[in-house]
Amino acid sequence: MRRADGQFIEVNERWVSLFGFTAEEAIGRTFNELRIGTNEGECARFDSVLAAQGRYARDFELDLRSSRGEMLRVVVASETMDVGGEACLITMMRDVTERRRAEREIEDQRRQLRASRSRRSPRRAVGRGGA
Repeated sequence: MRRADGQFIEVNERWVSLFGFTAEEAIGRTFNELRIGTNEGECARFDSVLAAQGRYARDFELDLRSSRGEMLRVVVASETMDVGGEACLITMMRDVTERRRAEREIEDQRRQLRASRSRRSPRRAVGRGGA
């Protein structure tokens, strides 16, 4: 992605598979034009992290959208490099959508279990022996 205008200059097969756009559809267009970003605030925060750290941003999580409208959670590592005399972002994204979904499900089940345990009344011990 070219830093000056945010246009994609190249995408790999995995990117095509993840987002559902062809390389031809993506190259020369921006995230906004493809409507990949879901939250302008997150994208702005990514840009400020990149600016603050200079040339790179790592382990940054973003919610994005595929061409099919599917919500994706990705972890991004991006670094600014000179490509043909232009500052470009070389970016790697790891799809963690299913992992985050599973983590939320586990946490929900834990909450339900805790709630279930707290609703149960404590058992009373029945004493033996005569009065």
